[in-house]
Amino acid sequence: MARILVVEDEPLIAMMLCDWLDELGHKTVGPAGTAKLAIDLTISELPDYALVDVNLAGMRSDAVAEILIGRRVPFAFATGSCAEGLAHEYPSIPTLAKPYDFEAVRSVLDQLQQVARSTPPSQSLNLTGPAG
Repeated sequence: MARILVVEDEPLIAMMLCDWLDELGHKTVGPAGTAKLAIDLTISELPDYALVDVNLAGMRSDAVAEILIGRRVPFAFATGSCAEGLAHEYPSIPTLAKPYDFEAVRSVLDQLQQVARSTPPSQSLNLTGPAG
């Protein structure tokens, strides 16, 4: 069972995603509807993986992405719009298309698990914030 941070600002979508993660046998961290809450949960809870909505109340979630990268938490971006900019800025981060599909969520979690298995643990993991 993995602990998965859900970063989604639409409550009904977050609830559905949390239900699916529960069905898949995972524990949900959050959901976080703002970048600040997502960052706070990443620091205090250190999830195994994260699913991060690209657009949180009209703002991109780059700050969340940077914290997750700094803490070596594998994650996927979720977006209902074009992901070309993300692919260029974060080429190794998977993207989950909205509207969500149960099998797509399962597939992206499998990808994140593979990333976690292939990434050696950091000798100097920063437990207080992003790598700098």
